Amino acid sequence: MGHGAGLYARISDDREGLEQGVERQVEDGHRLADRLDLRVIDTYVDNDRGASTRSRKPRPEYARMLDDARAGRISTIIAYSNSRLTRRPREVEDLIELHERYGVRIHTVVSGDDDLSTADGRMVARIKGNVDAAEAERTGERVARAFQQRAERGLPHGAVAYGWTRTPGQPDAADPEAAPIIAEAARRIARGESARSICADLNERGVRPPRGERWSPTVLRQILLRERNCGRLIRKGQVIGRGVWEPIVDEDTHDRVVAILRDPSRRTARKNELRYYLAGVMTCGKCGAPLRTAVGRVVTVNGREKRQPPAYWCGECYGIRRKISDVEDTVEALVVGRLNMPDGPELLAGSPEVVREQTARAEALRARLDRAADDYADGLLTPEQLRRITGKLRPQIEDATRRAREAGPSPQLEEFSKGGDVRPAWDAASPDRKRQVVNTLFKRIVVKPAGQGRAFDPDLIAVEWRRA
Repeated sequence: MGHGAGLYARISDDREGLEQGVERQVEDGHRLADRLDLRVIDTYVDNDRGASTRSRKPRPEYARMLDDARAGRISTIIAYSNSRLTRRPREVEDLIELHERYGVRIHTVVSGDDDLSTADGRMVARIKGNVDAAEAERTGERVARAFQQRAERGLPHGAVAYGWTRTPGQPDAADPEAAPIIAEAARRIARGESARSICADLNERGVRPPRGERWSPTVLRQILLRERNCGRLIRKGQVIGRGVWEPIVDEDTHDRVVAILRDPSRRTARKNELRYYLAGVMTCGKCGAPLRTAVGRVVTVNGREKRQPPAYWCGECYGIRRKISDVEDTVEALVVGRLNMPDGPELLAGSPEVVREQTARAEALRARLDRAADDYADGLLTPEQLRRITGKLRPQIEDATRRAREAGPSPQLEEFSKGGDVRPAWDAASPDRKRQVVNTLFKRIVVKPAGQGRAFDPDLIAVEWRRA
């Protein structure tokens, strides 16, 4: 028997996951080894892995095979063809070096055996490598052009997205069950509800998510950020025009949702923050840090056990710790008392002038972006130019949309702006809803230090109203 050989097999596209392509390569490789009187001591298989310059997937088995060759474990490499080994000219040089330094020989079933010990043999191997690389790149260009054409016609590729149904040869259509869920969630986010509270509601109603058993804020956010929801055509992560499908939500609502979900100041609330709505809203009067919540606990003081109630406290300077019920009672009295005044409902009415100004600004910017997309579709702009324009305009659109949203009325708080006593509405509101009211009414709430052991004093809660 001859020296030990390693048999390598690879296929770049195995959509069914059946590995039939690599199995055939392994069978043919063993037949070649028998003809050459070589003993195959290991088989290296990279299934569904590309080997061209455009491929981003690693090939762990190929790397292991090269390591074994350098370590002297195998002296011969067998493959179905040169292109199964690699389509990268740089890796051809690695194989040539492998022969020159370690004497490793390469045999293929259909590509012949290049004599890497001679200049002509190395030249032929390099030519084959460049031809394989060019063919892989041409294939990539054809596939990319096909995807571009399908995208322009509104025809999908890949898995069916949540919210849509698919008929072969037709644009995706809105799913009659899932699409209304997306539209509802988008409206609720635009009105100021949190993703967490929407997920809790969907789970309680028994609405199934696209995967798993329960909705999560992460999954909901991913779905709501999709540009296709409002009918925009995406190619390589960029908006390039309008799709031919019916949108699930209108553009204004979608842009508002995207601005909210991508707002860097928006933070995912912790569980205790959902329960205690002022956590993260109030600041420490000593160091300025946001106040957190501390759960109730039992401590020992002078040999006696004492229960500390849940409290708002500063985790930075430790200079503030106030019982949650005392603080919330004070803030609730301010909120209810102010909203019960004759002009109370007007505090939630917003600023129509700012809304009109920022809405017009957003529409003008959006029109410029649409025009750039049309110019790209007509061949007047390169993809790089469109990306640069989009990168500059999108943040400005989001900023204008955010400003209009912040200055606009609060329809989600309509139960507090109808006039009359708002106490019943406040008592029935969720912590999420109460937080919205507080953020609408106050610019900031500061809890001042009082000194250790002093009783709670409502005057230590300083507030700054957004509107007088």
